Amino acid sequence: MSEEFEPGGEWNMVLLGLVGSHAFGLAHEESDKDYLGVYQIETAKLLGLDRPEETHVHADPDFQYHELGKFCRLALGCNPTILELLWLPEYLVENSVGSTLVGLRHEFLSDRARDAFGGYARQQVERMKRATSDTKSEKNARHVFRLITEGYDLLTTGEMSVKVRDPESLLALSRLPFDERIERFEREIQRLNEAKSILPPQPNKERINGFLTETRLAACPADPIMEEKLDNAKETIRMMRRMVGMPGRSFGEGL
Repeated sequence: MSEEFEPGGEWNMVLLGLVGSHAFGLAHEESDKDYLGVYQIETAKLLGLDRPEETHVHADPDFQYHELGKFCRLALGCNPTILELLWLPEYLVENSVGSTLVGLRHEFLSDRARDAFGGYARQQVERMKRATSDTKSEKNARHVFRLITEGYDLLTTGEMSVKVRDPESLLALSRLPFDERIERFEREIQRLNEAKSILPPQPNKERINGFLTETRLAACPADPIMEEKLDNAKETIRMMRRMVGMPGRSFGEGL
């Protein structure tokens, strides 16, 4: 792992996980390892004119990581890839902010998942149609049916299982003749569209915004002058409380 991904480093990684085929339980000996992470920019750097980049992508090794604010915005839209990170069984990096983020995963959910997962599945169908080899076509097909299953489970149970429950059945679906794949896709996407959702119409944006604001404020650099004023104010309050408790003296007397 590159040093830049270590927590406390330049990127202050708060959550990092192994995603893709390894997380799905579909990896083989030649499968690459894909990593998705969330990092936190220092609050002071967000206040200036030059706004830092919010997404970084590396091809080798395959890393994609988003700044905390952007990650939250994507998760509020029920982006499938983003939500998958919040349902991994374990993490390579997870600090207190990352743990809180995972703990809030249900607050991101809404009925938007129906269109989000269905939309991503349709994108994979289009890629499948344009695939230049059977291997690529089958890979796209696996993503199609996996996304629809994930979306259906999320809508009907409020939970996501990132690891594929029945890899062999998924592989068999992806190897169907092309026309049969398309026919099966239409049946599955209709099932997704007609699923009775237990998710709320909208995500808990207020809760997520509160988390993000508190996290940003906690990361603000200390101001010595303000800290001194705060200490003086606390001491004044303590003195006033003591005076109120003294017999024969009214509140504020002697100040």
